[in-house]
Order: sequence, then structure tokens, then C-alpha cells
Amino acid sequence: MTGNIRFKVLPNIKLTLVYYEGNITLAVLFEHLTRLGSHESYNAEFNTISDFGTCVFEVNNKIIKEAADFVKKDTRTLGKRKNALLFRDPKQQVITSLFSMVVGEILINYNIVPNFRKATEFIELKQKHFKIAKAALITLSGKKGKQVEI
Repeated sequence: MTGNIRFKVLPNIKLTLVYYEGNITLAVLFEHLTRLGSHESYNAEFNTISDFGTCVFEVNNKIIKEAADFVKKDTRTLGKRKNALLFRDPKQQVITSLFSMVVGEILINYNIVPNFRKATEFIELKQKHFKIAKAALITLSGKKGKQVEI
């Protein structure tokens, strides 16, 4: 399955939600970051929840380094914020851990979390915005009206 990365910017609560599915290659990631950085509502200082959903990362050490280098240099998407990386399986956790180590210290504070509640705690999302964010992420995942583990 070809990879797809969907996002939604919620400017009223200063939050960006990102959902990954399918096979994620470096090209898919770069295309996503380009679209995200040029989106009219995007602000690089909005906190982010990145949900790796059903994705499979097609990477090796070289590709992880290339992705980290791109993130460090992309001024459109580089801003002081928190980004909760929500993993769904152990392989995703390992790859996101490697990425976090390789990217090093930058303006973005990454944290790898196992569920939506932990993600919202890390980015310090106000309780009154929890349902809005959760509903938007469910919509991004394509599981409208269905129970989804968040």
C-alpha cells in the first residue's frame, strides 16, 4: 500500500494533527513536509500530535539520517514546539526512537508516546480541547463513527 500522510491544522487551539498510513518512504515524508509547510493555516510553533497509525516505515539508518537532516534544515516546518510521536507497534517505536536520537537537539521537543491521552498530556493540550482534537484525529484516520484506540 502506497504511503499517505494526512494532516489537519487547528489554529483555534494551536495544534497540528498528522496521521500516517501505508508504506512511508523518504519521498512520501518530504512531500508531506513540503505540503504542510506551505499550508495557509500552518504555524511551525503549534504543538503537534503525529499518529503513526497503520504505517510501515521503509527506512534504514541512512534514510533516517537524511530525514533528520531535512527536518533540521526545513525552515518552513522548524519552530519551537512539542511533537508527540504516537506509535502503534514496536517497530514504529524503534524507528521513532532512532529518529529522535539522530535529529538531536533542535527547536522541536519530541516525545514518543503509546496513546492519545499521553500525547495530549505531553503537549499540554487543555482538557476543553481534548474532544475536538480526538474527533479530528479519528477523521484523519478514516475511521469516522468507529471506535478507535486513542
